[in-house]
Amino acid sequence: MIKAAVVGASGYIGGELVRLLAMHPEVEITAITSRKYAGKKVHKVHPNLRGLDLRFTDKYDFDADVIFLAVPHGTSMKIIDEFLGSAKIIDMSADFRVSKELYEKYYGPHEKPELIDEFVYGLPELHRKEIKKVSSLQTQDATLRR
Repeated sequence: MIKAAVVGASGYIGGELVRLLAMHPEVEITAITSRKYAGKKVHKVHPNLRGLDLRFTDKYDFDADVIFLAVPHGTSMKIIDEFLGSAKIIDMSADFRVSKELYEKYYGPHEKPELIDEFVYGLPELHRKEIKKVSSLQTQDATLRR
C-alpha cells in the first residue's frame, strides 16, 4: 500500500487528484492539506467526494511515501524544503517542470533553480527512461523528484 499526501487538495487539481487516488486499490491517502479549510471535511469543498473520511489539515507533519504538490505555480518552490528527503515528490505546478530561463520568461523569478535538474517532467512520451528511474508510480503530466 502506498501512502499518499496531497498538499493543496482544496483546489481543482488537488480535488481531482484526491478523487483518483481514493479509487486506487493500492493507495492510502494519509493527508490532504489546505490553509483555508483546515479541519473541514473534504466533501465541504468537493461535494463529489462525499463518503470519504478525510479532513483538511494545515500541517505538514504527515506520513507519506509520495507527496503530491497541487499548489499554484510559484508555491512549490517556496514550500519544497518542508518535504525534501521525506518522500517522493510529484509537483503538479510548473515550478520544476521547465528550465530556469523558460520558467522566468513566463512566471517570473525562480527561488530554487538549483533543484530544477533534480526533477523529471513526467511525460512518458519524452522521458520514459528517466521516469522509470525515479518512481514505480505511473503518472502523467507531473514533475517527479528523483
